[in-house]
Amino acid sequence: MRDIAAVGQLPATFVGIGPNPAGLGPDGRGRLGYDVGYTFFVWFTDNFGGLEAHRRYVELVQDVSIGRDEALEMITGLSIQEIETQWRLWLGASGAAPTLLPTITPIFLPTPTPFLIPGSGN
Repeated sequence: MRDIAAVGQLPATFVGIGPNPAGLGPDGRGRLGYDVGYTFFVWFTDNFGGLEAHRRYVELVQDVSIGRDEALEMITGLSIQEIETQWRLWLGASGAAPTLLPTITPIFLPTPTPFLIPGSGN
């Protein structure tokens, strides 16, 4: 993961549900999401109270009204952007996750002219 971070290929952790656990990393192995999650929780426990912080996180996310991001913010006292940036710096990345460009969904508007199908008796 440190090699991936150093060359700028570290995926954003807190975009949507995060990286696919079986996603292929630059090494071609199908465990990128696992490796991202593992390194994140090593950083998290090293910096915010060890296994007690991890236990608190598990307790918080079991409450359906508290999401992943909110639980991490409650424990760390940091915004999710600050959490992501600090973890990335710890791994050797350049800082904040790159902003993803929105995906454009094409819209097809109906034609103002009705189509006539020859031989259909329109």
